[in-house]
Amino acid sequence: MANICFDFENIFKQEYQKRLAGASLYKYLDDLNIDLNSFIKDVVSKENDYYFSCSSLTREVKRKVSHDVYHNFFLRPTFKSNILPNNKTFLINGDFIFETNNLGVYFKVNDIYISDNEKIKKFEKEFNFKWSYKQSGKKANSDSILVRNIIESTPLIYDKKSIDIINKWDEYLEFEKKFFSDKLGFYKTRNYSLIELKEVKRTMENVKRYKESIYHDDGNNYLYIYDDNLDLNREEDVQVIEFEVIIKNSSDAFNKLSFFVNQEIEIANPLEALDKNGELVSNSNDLDFSFRTKRIGGLLKPLEVVAKNESETIYRFSKFWIDENTDYFSSIARINEYIITNFGEFPLLVNILSGDIALYKRGKQALTDIKTGNVKNPGLIGYLMNVDNASSDEYIKKEDLTWSTSYLDEYQKEAIYQALNSNSIFLLQGPPGTGKTQTITEMVYQFNKMNKKVLLSSQTHVAIDNVLERLPDELNILPIRLINSERKLKASRNFLPDKLVDNFYEKTINKYNNTIENFHLYSKEVEDYLNDYNKVNNLASKHKESRDKVHNLDLRINNLKSLLNNLDDKLESNQQLIKDSKSTLKFISDFRGNNFEYMDYKINNLDNSILRGITTLTNKYDIDNIYHLEGATLNDYLKLFSIYFGDNQNFKEDYHELIKRNLDNIEAYYQKTSRAIVDISLEIELENAKRINYLNDIRKLEVERNKLYRASQDDFKVIDDYFNYFFNNKLNINKVPPRDEEKLALIKNYIDEQIEDFELTKHKFNNYQDIYRNSIDFLANKKGEDLENDRIKYSRYLLNNNANVFGITCNANSRYLQERNQYLKSLGLGNIDLRNIDFDVVIIDEVSKATFVELLIPILYGKSIVLVGDHRQLPPMFKYRDNMFDHLSEDKRISKEKLNQYQEMVENSVFKHLFSVAKKNKYTLLKQYRSHEQIMEIVNLFYEDKLQMGHRSEQNEAKKHLLDINSEHNGRNIFTPHIHTYWFNSHYNQDRSVSYEKKLTRGSDVSTSFYNEQEIYLTKNILKTIDKGYSKLLEKGQISEAPTVGVISLYGDQVRLLKREVGKLNFKALDFSKSKISTVDEFQGKEEDIIIVNLVRNNKSGHAGEFTRKFERLNVALSRARKMLIVVGSVPFFSNLKIDIENSDNPSIIKTRYLYKEIYDRIKGKINEPNGYFKEDES
Repeated sequence: MANICFDFENIFKQEYQKRLAGASLYKYLDDLNIDLNSFIKDVVSKENDYYFSCSSLTREVKRKVSHDVYHNFFLRPTFKSNILPNNKTFLINGDFIFETNNLGVYFKVNDIYISDNEKIKKFEKEFNFKWSYKQSGKKANSDSILVRNIIESTPLIYDKKSIDIINKWDEYLEFEKKFFSDKLGFYKTRNYSLIELKEVKRTMENVKRYKESIYHDDGNNYLYIYDDNLDLNREEDVQVIEFEVIIKNSSDAFNKLSFFVNQEIEIANPLEALDKNGELVSNSNDLDFSFRTKRIGGLLKPLEVVAKNESETIYRFSKFWIDENTDYFSSIARINEYIITNFGEFPLLVNILSGDIALYKRGKQALTDIKTGNVKNPGLIGYLMNVDNASSDEYIKKEDLTWSTSYLDEYQKEAIYQALNSNSIFLLQGPPGTGKTQTITEMVYQFNKMNKKVLLSSQTHVAIDNVLERLPDELNILPIRLINSERKLKASRNFLPDKLVDNFYEKTINKYNNTIENFHLYSKEVEDYLNDYNKVNNLASKHKESRDKVHNLDLRINNLKSLLNNLDDKLESNQQLIKDSKSTLKFISDFRGNNFEYMDYKINNLDNSILRGITTLTNKYDIDNIYHLEGATLNDYLKLFSIYFGDNQNFKEDYHELIKRNLDNIEAYYQKTSRAIVDISLEIELENAKRINYLNDIRKLEVERNKLYRASQDDFKVIDDYFNYFFNNKLNINKVPPRDEEKLALIKNYIDEQIEDFELTKHKFNNYQDIYRNSIDFLANKKGEDLENDRIKYSRYLLNNNANVFGITCNANSRYLQERNQYLKSLGLGNIDLRNIDFDVVIIDEVSKATFVELLIPILYGKSIVLVGDHRQLPPMFKYRDNMFDHLSEDKRISKEKLNQYQEMVENSVFKHLFSVAKKNKYTLLKQYRSHEQIMEIVNLFYEDKLQMGHRSEQNEAKKHLLDINSEHNGRNIFTPHIHTYWFNSHYNQDRSVSYEKKLTRGSDVSTSFYNEQEIYLTKNILKTIDKGYSKLLEKGQISEAPTVGVISLYGDQVRLLKREVGKLNFKALDFSKSKISTVDEFQGKEEDIIIVNLVRNNKSGHAGEFTRKFERLNVALSRARKMLIVVGSVPFFSNLKIDIENSDNPSIIKTRYLYKEIYDRIKGKINEPNGYFKEDES
C-alpha cells in the first residue's frame, strides 16, 4: 500500500491550540476526555480510506525557494468514527509540499475541524493509503506517484463559467479602486472650534422660542441651539466641531470643497499625514494609510463664506463630533485636549476613503481566498455557482424538534426543519411581513441546540440586533456582537464583547431563577396531578352511582310508560266500543218497532260500527248475539251476514219471520246492551284516573332523573376533559380503553411514575438549591469594581468557549484589533480573527441587496450557509453613472459599454439566480402578519396571490386605522374605518391644469431626479387630515397614541422637498420625529402603520424611468404599510404604463402587465378629484 507522510506540526503550535479552544472539535474531545494527540493517533490515522477534494480555483503549483506547494486539499474519512456522534465526522485541511533537493513529499496539516457526515460528493475522490508521520530533519517518505495522482485526478470544484465569474468580479473591484482613488484628498484647516449644542424638535413654537439662540435650523426636523437654555434635558446634548479652511479662488474651488465636506472625512495630524512634498503619506499600491485618523460625523452646517479677497476665500462649516467612548469625551475640554494631543492645533481634514478602501480590501481578500481555496467547506463556493450540487440529509427529524416559541406557523417550521438538515446551502425567501426575523431567530436557537456555532450577518446592524435581542434567554446561547468601535452607536451595545460577563451572569441568574421556579412549578404540577386524579376518581365513583340511579329511574319510567301505553290502548278500545255500542243500540231499537221497510234500508246500508259493536259486546260481555234467533242454524247466520252486506236479498222473508218470532229475545238483548254501555263508561272513568296517576308518577320520576342526569353530565364533562387531556398529551397508547376504571388505572400508573421521577428531582434540587440561591445573590451583587474585575478575568474564556452566536455586517472586517477597539482593549481580550473561529453555519439576512463579493466575505467563514432574502424586493444597486467620470481625462474614463456590463453584473441578484435555478434546499414563507388584508391584496400582485393572512380576523382587527373623516370643504368622506387602501389622483392641479413632473435646477445644472408639486400639496393635506382625525380620537380617549406615518417616494428630489414642506407643519397627534420621509431604498426592511407613496412621474410622452418601471422597487414601497396604504399619483399616466414582471418561480418567464392599473383596480378607496376635498389655503 502506497504511503503518505503527514506533518502535524502546525496544529500543535501554541497559536493553534488557543484557536482550537473555541472550536467544536475541542469541545467534543474535551467532553470525551481525549487530547488532540490521542485523537490523531487513535482515530484520524487509524483508517486508510479517505475522500480527497481540493478547494482552490485551479490546481496550479505555487513555487517557493525551497519547495513547491499545492494548496488547500481536504481529507474526509469514508468511515464513521466511534468517537464522534453518528452524523458528525472531521475534515483535515492542508497542503501538499514538494521539497526541492529531493527531500521528499508530504502533506502539511493546517487545520482539523468537525463536519457533517455524508455520502461522497461530486468533487471528491476516494483514495487508499498508508499513514506515516514526518520527522523533523528527515526526508518525507510519501509515495510521489500516489500524491501526483491525487493532485491530478481529484475533481475540480469550479467549472470555466465559475472561474470567469470570479475573474470578472476581480476586475470590477479594480475598477472601483481606480474610481475612488481619484477622490482622495485633503484640506488644511485655518482654525477649528468645539461647540456644545442642544438638539430640539423643529416646531414653529420652538423656532420662535429659541430664535435668538439658534445655531442651525435644518429646515426639516431639528433645531440646534447654543447650550444656554437650562430648561432642556441632558439627553439632547450634541457636540459639534466647526472648521475654517482657506482655499485659492478658482472656477471649481467651491464645488470641490462642497463635495469634499459632504463626504465621510477624518482628521489627521499633518506632521504624520503629509510628506515633505505636502502629499499624503501612503503606499500607493494598496492604498494603505498608516497615519492615525479620527472619523468625524455628518455635515451639520453647510459651507458659508467668512472672508474673501481676490485670490483666496475663507469658508466655515461644521460637522458632528462622534465618539465611541462617551465617558472619556464627556466634555468639550476633554475632546479639545484629545484633538490637540493627537492631531495638533491645526488638524488636517482628509478624505482617505477608509470605508471604500476597507470594502475593496475585504472583497479582494475574499476573492483571493476563493482562488487559493482558503475555505472551511471545500464545496461551499461551488454550490454558489452550481446550487443543484448542494446536499442535504435528515440529521434531525421533525418529531424530535421542540420549539422555543408557540408562535411559529407551519411554513416557518418547515423552513427551519429543512435548513437544519442542509449541510451546504439553504435558501429562504421571506416576502414582506412573513416573520423572517422570527424564523431566523428560531433557526439560530435550533442550530445552537445541535451544538453548532452560528455566524449571523446582514447588510444592516438593525437586522442583526433584532435577531440577537429575540433569542431565547437560555444559558447555552451566548450571543456576541462584533463591530468597528467607531460605528458602535449604529448597533446595540448589549452584546459587545465587553458585555460577555454581564450577559453570562444575567443568563446564569435567569437560569437558576428559572430552575427554582420550574422546580416549584414541577412540584405543583405533580401535586395537581394527584389532586386532580383524586378529584376525578371520586367524581368517577359519584358519576357511576348517579349513572346507575339514572338507569334505574329510566327503567321505572319506561315501565310506567309501557303501562300507560297499554292503558291508552285499552281506553281507546273502550271509547270506540262505547261509540259502536250506541250505534248498535240505535239499530236494535228499530227491530223493536217492526218497521221492516226502514229496517231493510238500514240493513242494506249497515255500517261497520254496528257489526263491531255486536261482535265486541257478544265476546266481551257474553251478551246473546242478535243472530242467536230461535231455530237458527249456522247457515242462517251466514245468510243473515250476507243480507247485512247487501249481497243476498233472497232471505229477507225468512229474516222478517225470524224477527217477529224473536221479539222477546231482541228486547232482552237491548236491555243487556244498555247495561253494558253503563259498565263500559264506568270502566273508562276508572282507567282515566289510573292514567292521570301514571302521568304524575312519570313526571316526578323524570324530574328526579333529569336533575341527577344534569349533575352527572357536569361531572362527565370534567371527567371526559381530564381523560382527553391525558390521553392526548401525556399517555402514548394506540387504543384508549372504553371503561373509566381502566382509564383511571393507566393514569394512576403514569402519575405514580411522575411522583417517582419528582422524588429524584426533589432530592437533587434539595442538594443544590442553596447553591442556586447563593449563586443568584452572589452574581446579582456583582457591581462596580468587583464586576469589572470579573470582566477582565473571564471575558476571554467566555469568548473562546461559550460564545456561540456571532453577529457582523456583511462588509465587516475579519479582524478586530485590540489596539483599535476600546471594548477589546479595556478587557485585554486581544485580537479577534473570524477566520480562526470554527463556525458551523453562516446565516445571512437581506441577501437580495448584496452583491456576489459582499456575500463572499461572511460565507467564507463557515461550513454551511443559509441565505435569507426576497428577490421580489430591491436588488443590489449600482452606484456609478456616466456623468461621474466627466472630470477624468480621456485615458481614465470607462466606456459606456463596460459600465453597462458592470451594472448588469452588480444588479443581477445572486439570491434571485440561486432561488430560480435551485430544485431543492429552498423554501418560501407565505403567511404574512404585517398588514391588513386589503393591503396584502395589493402586495399579492407581486407574489401571484400566494401570500396568506397569518391570523385573518384577529389580524384585521389589530390593523384597524379607526379614521372616519369627512372633508370640511365638500362634506364627502375621505377616510372610512373599513377601507385601508386609497389612491389620490394627482393628475390635475387645483386650477384643473395637468400636474406634470418637474426637475430642480441650480444655475445651468439640471437635476437627474424629479419632483411633483401637486403630490407635495396633496401629501401635506393628507397628513394634516390624518393628524386632525387622530387628534380627535386621542381627545375622546379612543386611542392612547397616534400611529406612525411614513412617506415614501421613488425620487430623491421629491423626498427633499417633502421634508422641507412637511417640516413647516405643526402636528398635534403625529410625531414626525418617529416618522420618516425617505426614498424606497432607505425604507426597505422598515414598516409603518400608515404609508403614503408619491409616484411623482407624469409627462406628455407617457414614458417613465427605470425607478418607476422596476416592480421590485414598487413592491417595497407598497409593502411597508401595516394599517393604511395611500398612493398619490396620476391615474391616467400610470394606468397606461407597462411593467415587465418576472415569474416568481422562473424569472426567465417575463410578462408585460399594466401593473399600476391592477393596483388601482384592487385599491378600495379611489379619490379621483382630491382637490375638491381640500381648501386652497390648506397647502
